[in-house]
Amino acid sequence: RPGVGPPPPLGRKPGPQAKAPAFTGPKLRPLFWNSVQAASGTIFDDLGPPVDFDAAVLEKQFALAQPKAAPASRRPAAAEEDKARKRLRILDERSSQLLAIAFAKLPSPEKLIAVLRSLQEFPECLPDEAVIALHTAVTEQAEVVKQLQEMELTVRDLGQLDAPERYLWVLGAFPGLPAVLACGALIVGPAKELGDIRKASQRVTYCCQTFRSSELFRRTINTSLAVGNHLNRGTNRGNAHAVMLPDSLLKLEELRGTQDSEDSAARGPSLLDFVAQALVDDAAPAKAVPELRQETESLRAAALHAKSVSLDDIDATCHHVVTAAMRAQQGAAGSAFGDGATALADRVGYICEEAGQVAILVNRAKEILAATQQWSAAKPKVSSEVWFAGWAQFFEQLGAAMGRARVSTASPSTRTSSASRAGVATVASAASAASVAGSAGPGANVAASANAPTATSPTASSSAGAASEEVS
Repeated sequence: RPGVGPPPPLGRKPGPQAKAPAFTGPKLRPLFWNSVQAASGTIFDDLGPPVDFDAAVLEKQFALAQPKAAPASRRPAAAEEDKARKRLRILDERSSQLLAIAFAKLPSPEKLIAVLRSLQEFPECLPDEAVIALHTAVTEQAEVVKQLQEMELTVRDLGQLDAPERYLWVLGAFPGLPAVLACGALIVGPAKELGDIRKASQRVTYCCQTFRSSELFRRTINTSLAVGNHLNRGTNRGNAHAVMLPDSLLKLEELRGTQDSEDSAARGPSLLDFVAQALVDDAAPAKAVPELRQETESLRAAALHAKSVSLDDIDATCHHVVTAAMRAQQGAAGSAFGDGATALADRVGYICEEAGQVAILVNRAKEILAATQQWSAAKPKVSSEVWFAGWAQFFEQLGAAMGRARVSTASPSTRTSSASRAGVATVASAASAASVAGSAGPGANVAASANAPTATSPTASSSAGAASEEVS
C-alpha cells in the first residue's frame, strides 16, 4: 500500500535502521519522541505488522501549513484564535510559561537576530535579566533547540511557532552563540558582584586592623582583666592571664553592684560602669573625654560593618565568578563571531584579572581574621558574623557606660600631684610633732600623736578635695 513498507518477518529482529531516504513532499508536523535501541526480550522483538492507514490523509491532516493573512472581513478574535491554533508548541505547558516570563523583556525575534548578528553594544543593549535568561535557556533547553534545528525552519516560518519556541529557534540559528551568551551573562551578572566582594573583604580587614591598633581596645581589656581578677581573688577563677573575647567582656554588663542611694528599687551599677568610670578617670581633662567616646563608637561601627560580611559566602561567590570568567574566556576564544566576539573576549579577560585580584583580597581577609581571632583568644570555630556581632554589642554597652560616667575637670596628673602633696604634708606634720614631743618628754608623745593630722583628718581631706571637683 502507498506509504506502508513491508513488515519484518515474524519472530526475527529487524536489522540496523537504514538512513531515511530524502523526502521531497510537504513538510509535516514532527513527532518528538525518544528513540532507543531495542533490547532483547522487549515488546519490539515481535510486534507484528501495523494496521492499514492512508498516508495521503495523514500528510494532509498534519502538514506544516504556511501562515496566511486573515481575511479583512473576519472578526479579529476569530483570526487570533485561528492563528493560535496553527502555532506549533514543543515545550510543555509549565516550561512554556516560565520561558514566556523570562523572555518578556526581549525585543522581537527579528530584532534579536540583528543584535546577535552585529553584537554592537552587546550585552548592554539588552536588559540584564534578558541576557541571563537567554544564557540559561541555551543551556537548559539544548534538546528543544536541537529539535527546532532539525525542522529546518526559516525566519518566514517563525509564525508557526509559539512565542518561547521562536526565541529558542533564534538561539539555534547562530553557531557558537552559547559562548557569546556566556560572556554576556558574565558581564551583566557575576562580574558586577566583584566590587561588592572587594568592599566586603576590605571591611573585615579594616575592622581587624582597627582592633589591633586601638589603644582604647587594649586599655579596656587590660582594665577589665585586672578588675575581674580582683573580684575573683581567692577563687579558682582568679589570677587569670587571658579570657575568651568578646564573650567574657559581655559578662561585665550582667554583673550588678549595690546602689548607694536609699532607693532600694533602683538598679545598681554594673561592673562595666566601674570599668568605664576608671577609663574616663584615666583620660585627659574633660575636653578629651568626647574623643574617648568617639573612639568607642568608631570601634562599634567597624564591628557592625564587618558583622554584615560572611567570608565563607563571599569566598564561594568569588570562586564562582572566577570559574565562570575562565569558562567564558575559553569559549569566546574559539567563537566565530568576528570582531564582536573579540571585543567580548577582551572584556572577559579583564574580568578574569580583576576576579583573581579580588580572590587574593578575600584570602588575605580570611588570614587576617584568623590571626586576629587567635590574638584575641576568640572561641574556637566561631563564625566571623557571630564574633563581630559580639564586639559590636560590647562597644555599644561600653559607650552607654561611658555616657553614665562622671567626668572630672582635673587631669590625672593634677589629681596625682594633689594627692602626693597631701600625703607629703601629712608625713611632715607628723614628723614635726614627734620631734617636739621628744624634746618635751615621754608624756608629750601621746599628745603630739593625737594632734598630728592623719590621712582621714579634715585637713588632709580638704587638701585633696580642693584639687578636684566632680561634675555629673
